[in-house]
Amino acid sequence: MPVMKHRVMLLLVMVECIVSTYGVKDSKEHFTKHWIAKFKSFFDNTDPNGDGIVTKEEYIDATAKRAGKVLESWRAKAVYGIMSELYLYWWSNTNTNYKTSMTFEEWLPAIEKELGNSSEEVFRDSWDWFHTFDLDCDARLTLDEYSNFLFVIHNTASVQDIFKVIDHDANGILDGEEFTNAFRHAFFDQNASPDEIIFGS
Repeated sequence: MPVMKHRVMLLLVMVECIVSTYGVKDSKEHFTKHWIAKFKSFFDNTDPNGDGIVTKEEYIDATAKRAGKVLESWRAKAVYGIMSELYLYWWSNTNTNYKTSMTFEEWLPAIEKELGNSSEEVFRDSWDWFHTFDLDCDARLTLDEYSNFLFVIHNTASVQDIFKVIDHDANGILDGEEFTNAFRHAFFDQNASPDEIIFGS
């Protein structure tokens, strides 16, 4: 248990390192350095070639392609649909003048504008992800099912460590409440909390 907590703290420290590495400042919309840093980490994870620009193809197509490696075809198509909807909501919209590729500096103000009114959207999205990866439809995610989720979203951190943190009752499965609560923490928490590592690193 101490080793697992140590690894999780290291993940949180890595997010905080992004703050200093990139000189992240508090936003005009009053989001903290920590919140901006974790979204920068997410952005970088979505930019596999590391050129500082996320394209529609990287965001949607590459994710759906990874889904095709671990999910049935209809579930991989569901991932494509989820990513397409998320892209229109969070990325290519009126706030970005419908751009199809952008830098973090271009994306950040747009996501800040949407976040204040997005609690229902985040809640709905979290359930879409949960049901897509609940392969046996038993309303819970096993470590293997959650591992598929992290693979699809391009995680490189220890799946088991992340799973143990989110599994609050330590029963070896993630129920819908644990999963959706972690989603909420990842999107909305302004300060570091263990649950926000649901997307890995």
